Amino acid sequence: MRPAILIPARWGSTRLPGKMLTDLRGKTLIRRVYESCIESEIPTFVITDSMRIQNEIGTDAILEPEGENGTDRLCAWVNKSEMALSYAVYINVQGDMPDIKPRHIREVLELLQKFRVATLYTDFKNDEDQMNPNSVKIVCNKNRAVWFGRGITGYGHHHLGIYGYHHNELRQYRFLKKYLPEKVEKLEQLRWLMNGVDIGIAKTKFKGIEINTPEDILKWDEEVPLHI
Repeated sequence: MRPAILIPARWGSTRLPGKMLTDLRGKTLIRRVYESCIESEIPTFVITDSMRIQNEIGTDAILEPEGENGTDRLCAWVNKSEMALSYAVYINVQGDMPDIKPRHIREVLELLQKFRVATLYTDFKNDEDQMNPNSVKIVCNKNRAVWFGRGITGYGHHHLGIYGYHHNELRQYRFLKKYLPEKVEKLEQLRWLMNGVDIGIAKTKFKGIEINTPEDILKWDEEVPLHI
């Protein structure tokens, strides 16, 4: 399976406008995510709607104006690009994951040997994170996802913003039926579940912070070791 890593990166963000170019200790958020991904030695591309983000990354950034969410933007690019035909599977690393590691990417690739769509989860650090509506929760049944939600409280694990797809599954994403829960929760992965697609899962260790709000930037600066 020849893989590629795709990082969806849009300029607009309701909770943190322009967050992809937010400074994290002298590097932008999107550059940190990109550099973490290329450590895996897998071809890595940033798929973005912004020339500012494209200019930040350079030749590995591709402009794609279409996309109602990250997966949809990748789907739009895959359906247009001849280069995309070179790859059998894709790892989608969300642009708010500056602390992603090559081992997380390898774990998703391993899942793709059994599943057509895959993702990772980890334990919540504390009860505060569990109750935070900005934290996405996953409910699992053995090695498959059962549900994703923001408002789930008191149970569920922390879903991480990394996915894997086989080529055809990603190509078909925007043609799947959209159901109300996807709109209510604002979680793109629910489209797979609502259309009967199994999402393979694995538990992993994750020492990092996803950047969704201005408070997350302060938290990242305080909690993440300086060598990261």
